[in-house]
Amino acid sequence: MKIYCPKCNSTIENININVQENVCVCSKCNEAFKLSELTDQDNINEAEYLLRNPPKGILISKTNDHIKIKITTRSIGGVFLTVFSLFFSGISFLGFFHFVMTKTIIPSLFMLMFVVFSIILWGKVFFSIFGKVEIIININKIIQDYIFIGTGIIGRKHNINWSKINSIYEHTTHNSEGTSSKEIYISIENKLIKIPLSYFNENKKRFLFRVLEYYKQKNSMN
Repeated sequence: MKIYCPKCNSTIENININVQENVCVCSKCNEAFKLSELTDQDNINEAEYLLRNPPKGILISKTNDHIKIKITTRSIGGVFLTVFSLFFSGISFLGFFHFVMTKTIIPSLFMLMFVVFSIILWGKVFFSIFGKVEIIININKIIQDYIFIGTGIIGRKHNINWSKINSIYEHTTHNSEGTSSKEIYISIENKLIKIPLSYFNENKKRFLFRVLEYYKQKNSMN
């Protein structure tokens, strides 16, 4: 695997790499670097390519102050979820109305649980159609970088210090109903940020993971 200088992007020759000492020297700009920080150079190159050529459904905008990376959650899965929610909600509200009219208390309480579940389900529908994950990189560093997860302006904002990230990994949660959901976990000291992946296709998942790793690596070098 080729190793490139992070300063001038020149190839570092094998003769200038010392694995035992974990150091390498660029003969072009005469700078020394830790070898362990450069072994992921292939992933860095891929992330930079993806940032220049983002997959469909990902918008990247840049101003003098910040870089905004917006990943939409819109997917074909949202259509199926919408159809299921319409069917489930229709049954729930018709049943709830029937039991209220007949004034039966226990069934009414039971149907109320279905109504609450319908509301939660529709929240997922809106996120699957209009949701987004935004990564804000502040160039001037006056304001802290953050990740926003939500729909429109409603959601959660997570401030992020890239240099303090311990790890970034994908985690699968298995539910009692037999279903499973995937998330990207960002471990920062005693904080854990969860980014849902259920509504992302493989291109969006790969982009998100590579870009998060890229900014973590980039800031660890500074």
